[in-house]
Amino acid sequence: FTLNGFVQAQGGVFTDWMRHNTTRLDKDDDEVWTDHGDLLGKPSLMRATIQLEGDWNPSKYASIHAVLRGAGSLRLQADRVHAEPPDTSIADPVAWAHRTYYNELDLREFFIDINPTSWMNLRVGRQQVAWGDLGQYRLLDVINPTNSTWHFANLESYEDMRVPLWMFKSLIDIRPLRGSLEFVWVPLIDRPRDRVTVPLTFVGAWGLPLAGPREFKSSLDIKRKTMVYPGGDIEDSRIGARWIGALGNVSYTLVYYFTHQLTPPVPSGFYQRWDKTQGAIEEDIDVQLTFPRQHITGFSLEYMFQSPVSTIFRLEASYTPNAHFSGASVPSGDLISEDFVAGQDFWTNLPTFEKHMFSYGIQLMRPTFIRALNPNQTFMFVLQALHSVVLDYKESERYVSVPGFDSTMTKQHSLTTVAAVVTNYLHGLLQPKIVLVYIPDLYHPAWHDKWKKQNSDSGFLITELGFLIGNSWRMQVGWANFFGRKAYKGVGLFRDRDEAYVRIRYQF
Repeated sequence: FTLNGFVQAQGGVFTDWMRHNTTRLDKDDDEVWTDHGDLLGKPSLMRATIQLEGDWNPSKYASIHAVLRGAGSLRLQADRVHAEPPDTSIADPVAWAHRTYYNELDLREFFIDINPTSWMNLRVGRQQVAWGDLGQYRLLDVINPTNSTWHFANLESYEDMRVPLWMFKSLIDIRPLRGSLEFVWVPLIDRPRDRVTVPLTFVGAWGLPLAGPREFKSSLDIKRKTMVYPGGDIEDSRIGARWIGALGNVSYTLVYYFTHQLTPPVPSGFYQRWDKTQGAIEEDIDVQLTFPRQHITGFSLEYMFQSPVSTIFRLEASYTPNAHFSGASVPSGDLISEDFVAGQDFWTNLPTFEKHMFSYGIQLMRPTFIRALNPNQTFMFVLQALHSVVLDYKESERYVSVPGFDSTMTKQHSLTTVAAVVTNYLHGLLQPKIVLVYIPDLYHPAWHDKWKKQNSDSGFLITELGFLIGNSWRMQVGWANFFGRKAYKGVGLFRDRDEAYVRIRYQF
């Protein structure tokens, strides 16, 4: 039996020096935010975590693994800026966000590994399964949902953000074919809210800002967002398989997974009620949000070029024949049904779109000596690019990537590029890292003049310095700088949240 774990404290403060305009303006009878911000100097994060990990090997045929994590965050003034829970009857949205997502005491993992033969492994219990290799892109890493409510996702490891699920996994080695077949079945017996990724419209300091054109906010108020979580019946379970093989010096995987769209939820319709006494429509609605079924297929491959320079090349791709998008906010006049019954609820469908999505990512990793800067250790240079395309895109259709945020109108093509460099000094005691993410606003040459006026390129820069103190202490200090010309497009959603942060961990 072995036991290890860590105790961690982390905190930060917003450093954006610009005081953005937060005035509400009326435009075409709609109430919209023109900008967001004004968080300079406010704490961005105050969180403490303790995690215990135990392993017990009673025999050579079986082992048990468990991870227990407790985490608590302080309530911050910044949490009140973006906390918008799904029900307006919640009196204190900050307390709700902390109670529901920020604070936890959870058995994150608990599974048994069974090895009946040398060529088979069975794993049953609550666990994480990672099929993708390109990190933040998550093209094939789609089995576990994520919770990034307490911090910006790119500043935390996916090991910490994934939400483990109860599942069955088997791995069978097929040596004549130089490969292995992995099978996963997820019966969805977890808590309903753990079955999908946490919507960032629900939480505080790191949630999405209140939308400019608010969600169906023409003249109606959203009283409640009803989350129709998947699960409960055997036909709702998720299932998938992965082939892991090698051809010469190329390692590759083939993936299929039948799941639900983990994020974002798709508004399928809303309820509204006549006022029984006056016969008028009450100015509030109950929006129903669903997580439709989704097929995901894909592949990955990895190859190391030995000459002329040693470089690791990775390619990962996914195809989804039924990616669902929410329609843009609908004017109030289009929400009124013609067949009301006075005094009763009525249901109105909302426009949604089912599209074919293809995405692929490329990664190049190359270690390089730069003697003038580091005579003893290499620099690891990493370049990534992700291209996504809606194959059956139609300009006449208006659908968005984030429900209620009309500024996130989906384009046919999207591109994300990443450049990173990391090295270490004094035998690993100091570990500097720089990461730059750039998301260009792609345009068609025919739209050049209009694009120049509405360009919404965005991204962020992370500079971090890690310290290794003895065998047990780890510390990172860093600064994240977000940029985006438009407040509600791309990473411009976070452009008021430049942050200086520190993380201290004692592991044992």
